[in-house]
Amino acid sequence: MWKIEEINNIFRNLIDELSLKIDASRQSQAEKMVNWSQGYINQNFTKALTLKVVADQLFLSCNYFSRIFN
Repeated sequence: MWKIEEINNIFRNLIDELSLKIDASRQSQAEKMVNWSQGYINQNFTKALTLKVVADQLFLSCNYFSRIFN
């Protein structure tokens, strides 16, 4: 029979593993957005680009986009 401590440890390990996967997924999404925005900037560098213009292309707020891009 399983002890409560063993079950608790199993759940903690699962939660830790899920947290790592979620963080990796978020980081991957952020990398994709940065890569896309760099391409957009390179293709449109002759235009008057602002943070808002590029963020709007990604349907993001300026603040969120700024945090990702840093």
